[in-house]
Amino acid sequence: MYNFFNDIESEIDYLGYNPYIEAFNYLLINNSELITPPVVFGIHGKWGTGKSTFMKLIKNKLDKDFYTIAINPWEYGENQNFITIFLAKLYNNKEVKKNIFSKENDSAINFLKCIFKPLKLSVDVKPLKLEYDFNKFSLDEQKNVIDSFISENFALKESISYILNHNFFSKKKIVVFIDDLDRCSVKKIMEVIESIKLIFNSPNCIFFLGCDTNYIESALSIEYEKFIENNEKLNFDFKSFSREYLEKIIQIPFYIPSISEKAVRGYIDSILYSKKDQYKPIKVKENLFNSFRLNLKGDFISDLIVKSNLNPRRIKRILNLTFLNYIFMKFKNNEQKNFNIDTKLLSLLCVTREVYPG
Repeated sequence: MYNFFNDIESEIDYLGYNPYIEAFNYLLINNSELITPPVVFGIHGKWGTGKSTFMKLIKNKLDKDFYTIAINPWEYGENQNFITIFLAKLYNNKEVKKNIFSKENDSAINFLKCIFKPLKLSVDVKPLKLEYDFNKFSLDEQKNVIDSFISENFALKESISYILNHNFFSKKKIVVFIDDLDRCSVKKIMEVIESIKLIFNSPNCIFFLGCDTNYIESALSIEYEKFIENNEKLNFDFKSFSREYLEKIIQIPFYIPSISEKAVRGYIDSILYSKKDQYKPIKVKENLFNSFRLNLKGDFISDLIVKSNLNPRRIKRILNLTFLNYIFMKFKNNEQKNFNIDTKLLSLLCVTREVYPG
């Protein structure tokens, strides 16, 4: 069976992503030394560039060492909120269930209770709607409505915080893959983004967010339309606003690389003949972060950053991106002996991309 006509993500790397997948795997396996969660990796590219396949390949690599969850908000519609979907996926994760019920004590039961409690709350909590004239309520009635809304939301956030910060997840973290966000409505996009930032702010969570940044920026322009209109006379720079907004959500962006000629031919063979290339794991023996620190020209990158007048978040982001690209190059050229990376050029490229995007 060739299954010639399909548009589903692949379980096999036909596009030459293997070095990048191995690099992300290296980062996450060594997360206690290299990452301070919560952190969000952005997997960016236009529709059809392979974002879904890329994240699927990373997930498959991580399944044994993490609790992995894949969520596609586009599949659930407007009535299913992201928090409920997340908790349901977490509870139904096979490894989570297996490890919970292997405990022969009451902590397993308590943990299950705190899973179900916010599930119920999240169904009950609804934003205040303008279906009635709120001003006609008495002062006490207004106070009761507001108090109820705030207390329910606070209870929801506290319950989720208790779950995610539970000792159960301290040694084996949760990695969440969110795909097709750039197919969702503006309302759903904002709900997911705000949930990641405000609700799932836990040291036990790592996110991969697959999306086209241009689409997300368009959604932001709609969400903040009135704000933009009110500030247009002040020469408001929406492009800078949207970039800074996304930088606060997505700490480490990764753009799907173009496909090499060799990968294109292999991909066509895989479609026509079901030919499967098996990629072997890439092993790097050296400590890549120590190697990076020793090779990085600190004075050079400092001068670049000072001249670019960047804020602390952008400085940290550039260092993150420089290191990320450093390990990409290490994994891509692992078989070459005496391969050296010009960290001056690498840092210059990263600063240039951040300061002069597009």
